[in-house]
Amino acid sequence: MLFRSAYTGNSLPTIKTYLKLLRLYPDNADIHYNLAILYLKTVDYWDASRELMQAVRINPRDEDAWYNLAILYEIFLSNKKLAISSYRKYLKLDPKAKDRGLVKGWIRLLEKKVNER
Repeated sequence: MLFRSAYTGNSLPTIKTYLKLLRLYPDNADIHYNLAILYLKTVDYWDASRELMQAVRINPRDEDAWYNLAILYEIFLSNKKLAISSYRKYLKLDPKAKDRGLVKGWIRLLEKKVNER
């Protein structure tokens, strides 16, 4: 799976359910994160990015949220600069990440593309 999901069960909660939960707990980073994952699964990239940004605003140490935000910016929203920034935040939060070398390579490729303009 491309994105890292916090939810692994068989029956998915609905977007409507998470929106109701957000009315009760607007500062819960996990709810924003899980809602973002549901938006990603429905190909609603703008709403997914909004919810991931809320998740990292509330919990700036959530490396999975930064990783997913980077993927979203790079592949689906075509924002290389924000992707680079998000990948860097992910690596800073998880300096021993198993995919560290791979992510560093992605950053180099993106920087090269940005500099070609």
